[in-house]
Amino acid sequence: MQTSSTAIRQHCESVITQFLLTYPLSDKRTQAQLDAIVANLNYEFQPGRLALLNLLSTIFQRFPMEVLNSRADYFFVPLVHQMVNDDHPECREKAGQTIATLLKNIDEENRSKLLGVSLKWFNIQKPSMARVAAQLIALFASLLSDADKNAKSKFVKRVYPMVKTSILELSQDEENAEEQGIDDEYASVKWRLVYACLHALEKLVGLQPSIMMKQSFSPLWPAVKIFLLHPHSWVRTVSSRLFGIYFAFRNEHSPISAALRADASNASKDESEEEDEQTAETHDYLIGHRNLFELAKTFCRQLESSYLTPDHGKQIVKNLLFAGSFFMWHAYYILFLTQT
Repeated sequence: MQTSSTAIRQHCESVITQFLLTYPLSDKRTQAQLDAIVANLNYEFQPGRLALLNLLSTIFQRFPMEVLNSRADYFFVPLVHQMVNDDHPECREKAGQTIATLLKNIDEENRSKLLGVSLKWFNIQKPSMARVAAQLIALFASLLSDADKNAKSKFVKRVYPMVKTSILELSQDEENAEEQGIDDEYASVKWRLVYACLHALEKLVGLQPSIMMKQSFSPLWPAVKIFLLHPHSWVRTVSSRLFGIYFAFRNEHSPISAALRADASNASKDESEEEDEQTAETHDYLIGHRNLFELAKTFCRQLESSYLTPDHGKQIVKNLLFAGSFFMWHAYYILFLTQT
């Protein structure tokens, strides 16, 4: 940990791991060794902290699951603290990767417990804690990319209401801040929370894209639209990506003809009860009068930003391409909207 030589640090990591795995240690002595590792996560120099995080990652990969299960929360809380508070970006990133490694190597019951702990921190009145929770939700969601459909649905159902409520409250704060002027506290703290919540939402819709076409999701689109012109470029970018995901999914799974049929069937009184329930749960944001037109104008305004990055620029172009194609192929529907 203290040496400046990368090769020596890596060799020492290997020796310590082998010692912990093969030497007959009592539980007390094993815990003492782990205590020493965890206690030094706040070591003064960044290479030493990275070495300890690498060591923990190796331990999580090679220790028996029952050992990790019994100490999951013991490792989890210090690593979360490291992920949020370390002053070096590489250490924060590595801490997040180490948490992911821990979560992959414990059983479902303990993963669920740690998720429950994370959700308890999701208090919008405490921005720093809520940001941690949102970051962890995104991390948990990333681990489910290869899970079965039932596991994804169960996870989304558990965390989506909290993420939704937070984004709606933050969008209201954003509107109020624009009216009253954005203070230093908002600029330095709230934008991080906004980004974390939107990123968590991005991960959730990645797991279950169909949720974007649900009636319960419809209040989120105006909220995300507000953040398209947020002062911070990260917030603008993730907001643009969310609309990009929606456009891609909608274009593939919900063409305008299907949306029109759903709209027409909503007005029909002769449908079966089951069809009525299904229609009532479905909502297409683009059905709303001028919604896409207003979005297209906002995307154009994003292009004027002096902080525009190449990736963000590409996403804006994709979004505008969808809007242009929509207007070209569905001019009759635009006429329908103006008449109604």
